Amino acid sequence: MEEYLQYMKTLRSQMTDVEDHAAKVSVEEQMQVTTISTLEKISIMYYCLKHLNLSQSLELILQERDSLSTKFVSKRSNYVKTAEEARTKLEEQKGWFISHMSNETGQQGQKKETRNDLMELSASARAKLDQANQIKSNLLQENSKIKLSIEHVKHKINEFKVITLWNSLLAL
Repeated sequence: MEEYLQYMKTLRSQMTDVEDHAAKVSVEEQMQVTTISTLEKISIMYYCLKHLNLSQSLELILQERDSLSTKFVSKRSNYVKTAEEARTKLEEQKGWFISHMSNETGQQGQKKETRNDLMELSASARAKLDQANQIKSNLLQENSKIKLSIEHVKHKINEFKVITLWNSLLAL
């Protein structure tokens, strides 16, 4: 009988050990589940903040693109207007030149005056043509700068799309 009691004590002791071990495993398991849950929440918050930051960056890039487009259209309009005005003035001077040539009377004084007027008119036309060429050159330079800015914005947009796609894949 004593042997039986000894076995019962040993059995109870082993059962208590198993219960204690099971409780420890359960606590460790719960701690790991809590840790994993917390890490998932932190990861989600990180990607949400990253997405918000990238969205704001994209919005700024798009605003800059719109601003550059507006400036480009405005400058182009101004250059076209200036070139049209220069062309109109040259046409007027050409008409004046032709009318003076046809109305020339043959008097020496008038010929000399007409010649001087024509020289002045020619110099003025050259100056205006040079001015128009300079405006055209400035317009071409500005167009190049704007094209580079637009390409830069397109690159940033593509980069944003790649980062967003990459972050979406990482979130999975």
